[in-house]
Amino acid sequence: MAKYRKNVGLIVFFCLLFFPASILRGENKKARELGELELSKYLIKCGESWYISGFVRGAIELRNKGTTYLKEKELTEADILNGLQFKGVLSFYYNGPEREYLRYKPEWSKWTQGTRIIDIIVLCENGEWSSKISGDYFRGGIYKKIT
Repeated sequence: MAKYRKNVGLIVFFCLLFFPASILRGENKKARELGELELSKYLIKCGESWYISGFVRGAIELRNKGTTYLKEKELTEADILNGLQFKGVLSFYYNGPEREYLRYKPEWSKWTQGTRIIDIIVLCENGEWSSKISGDYFRGGIYKKIT
């Protein structure tokens, strides 16, 4: 019996190590695809860097790619009555070297260590999927400096 438990423990360990977390969580693949498609409108790869475009003041260069995770929100009774079938947020999280190109002063800033978060809202309402970047993006607030 102890050998059986050890084998089961190893199988669970390797599943957690090698399988994407989304498979184990039963993550909504459609929501992730739609969120990542929306994110790709703002996050662009060029050479060794990733660039955040559309920023009010200019552009931001990130030296490494961040990670994304999808968080499904619980539907309220009102959401369901309004035809909402899925509500979630795909978050892009980055922590590493970054610099900004400022439009009003056309040059790159010095590199700094920073943290960025971009949230993409993903909805399914009456069978129709939609995604949009959090409204704070256009006011400059989507770039929450944590450090």
